Amino acid sequence: MKLSKRVLALVLSAAFVVGTFAGCGNTQQQGSSAAGSSAAGGKITVKDLTGKEFTFDKPLDKVAIQWSGSGGPFMIMAALYGKDFVNHIAAMDDGLVKNRKDMYDQYVKDVPEIANINIIGSVENDGFNLEKLISSGAEAFVVPLGIQATLKEGLQEKIEKAGIPVIYMDYHAETMENHIASTKLLGKLFGKEDRAKEIVDWYKSHMDPLNEKIKTVVEKNGRPKVYIECAQKGRDEIGNSYGNNYMWGAMVYNVGGTSIADGKVTKYSPLEKEFILSTDPDVIIFTGSIWEGQTDYARMGFAATKEDSNERLKKILTRDGWDNLKAVKNNRVYSIHHGLGREIYDCASFEALAKFIWPEDFKDLDPEATLKGYYEKFLPFTYGGLWFLHYGE
Repeated sequence: MKLSKRVLALVLSAAFVVGTFAGCGNTQQQGSSAAGSSAAGGKITVKDLTGKEFTFDKPLDKVAIQWSGSGGPFMIMAALYGKDFVNHIAAMDDGLVKNRKDMYDQYVKDVPEIANINIIGSVENDGFNLEKLISSGAEAFVVPLGIQATLKEGLQEKIEKAGIPVIYMDYHAETMENHIASTKLLGKLFGKEDRAKEIVDWYKSHMDPLNEKIKTVVEKNGRPKVYIECAQKGRDEIGNSYGNNYMWGAMVYNVGGTSIADGKVTKYSPLEKEFILSTDPDVIIFTGSIWEGQTDYARMGFAATKEDSNERLKKILTRDGWDNLKAVKNNRVYSIHHGLGREIYDCASFEALAKFIWPEDFKDLDPEATLKGYYEKFLPFTYGGLWFLHYGE
């Protein structure tokens, strides 16, 4: 990525003040504790999800963010600040409006100022605007671990030379450790530790009893085979599936199933049609959303209805040979909103997946009540729409 003269000047001038922001510490493996501690004189010290420490004179006021619609800091900042959260985002990517259009539209209805947030694009695309990031007034660049490799290709160095520290958080590993550490990290960064604790306590109140029961169920029954697909392309093109250690695959594993993609993909990738048919999964789960520019996808979210979503799944299930799959024959086909993973409130998704995979053992769970409860308790947005679906119901 070449720098314009203006950006180069900004980088060089900012280099003199880097010391104000830079922290110290050794990089550790993903999953490190993101503990924070207060220093004398009002300073705060935090440790991000790579294990690197940062010291600031006071809690941060404005940050730039990434993956606004895919497990970045956007939603947790909304929970920490309420409607005022928009005043603390100096710049962000366009992922929310591009990939979660229904969510974006609802959120703008509730908080119109969202439409005015400075858009800098995604670091993973050519449209990323480094100059706008540097001039945004951001005190830090808070990003998911999932884009670390992209930033390490020279971009992170340019951002840090401009006096903007890069701080990593993570909800994608789908571990309680990282979910809690990331929430506490952001609470510490913004001086919202009490609110972050309240969110973590709510999350644990759902996850702890769920995890305890899952242990018993798996010990008794083993792990069913689950096929989970991001059905963004619809019937004619098989979408990404996930291994047991990443995102939806990790969630399936954590509730007692095992992804048929495990060992076939590193993190996520489509599976071959023949492999899916030969594996004959016990349960099929499609993740849906409302994707701009797509037509034949699994539809879930604020603007979705059961009738339309069922019709779309019905079409996907007409793929060659799928009528012979046991999951289809046994009516074990489900759908869940793709944006419900990678967030602190995805305990609702864990509850839904547990019901999908173990319908008798977890029949008393109410994942929709859990998700609605989070919206009403923590978010400045109105709850509505369709987020979980048993095909045909």
